[in-house]
Amino acid sequence: MDTQKSEEQRSGRFSEDDLISLMDELCIAIGEVLMNFQFLHESILDQAVSQQTQEKISKLQSKLADERARLKTQREAAARKRELEKIRSDHERERERQANRSEQTEGRSGGSRMPLYDGHHRLVGWIEATNSKINFYDRNGRIVSREFADGIALGRDGSIRGRGKGMGLVVLGQSLRA
Repeated sequence: MDTQKSEEQRSGRFSEDDLISLMDELCIAIGEVLMNFQFLHESILDQAVSQQTQEKISKLQSKLADERARLKTQREAAARKRELEKIRSDHERERERQANRSEQTEGRSGGSRMPLYDGHHRLVGWIEATNSKINFYDRNGRIVSREFADGIALGRDGSIRGRGKGMGLVVLGQSLRA
């Protein structure tokens, strides 16, 4: 038999058994190559999917960090606003207390009410000066207007009647004509 194989091999011919075994080896090798290819293909796809997922996670993490920073800024701003409101309200209360003290002190000392007369020496009204405002009264002692240090004059009902120094006298004059 060995002589037959060597004769067939010299002549370039293979027996059927040799061809079948070669085909089996070739099929096995092709199968292994296909399996390796499929494994590599799946591995590459898995890497691409995992990379896309990682990119999405990174984007979401950055958005979350930005949102946290925005919320922190808003919380700090709200805290500053509350603090400023508290300071403002404390300051207003203190100014009211000081104004009440000065009004009480002026009332005890007899006040600084001065009469106003017209050209015929008739009583027109009264002026009362305090630290931050001037009150104008008619001849019956009813308040007609208040003029503040910044020049705003308020009427009897609290509405703004004018701006500028001496506007309280104008309002008093208008009330006399009415």
